[in-house]
Amino acid sequence: MDIFKLEIFCQPNQKEQVLNTLHQHGVDRVGNYDHCWAISMVEGSHRALDDAKPVFGASGLVESYPLVKVEITINQPLIPP
Repeated sequence: MDIFKLEIFCQPNQKEQVLNTLHQHGVDRVGNYDHCWAISMVEGSHRALDDAKPVFGASGLVESYPLVKVEITINQPLIPP
């Protein structure tokens, strides 16, 4: 059986919604266990280029912000062809 790793980045205030959604769809299950994930705080960044319309920050400036990284493993049968 093939196993795949899924990484999801979200804002800290979205963490519970992401985890609940993964659990509701059974994506967090490994064998006889559920809620199987690793969570870490990371720093994200981006720079909006000239044609961008940034939601926050300004074009041309590098913006940094906190993110939550959720890592889980997925069995191949959960991935559609």
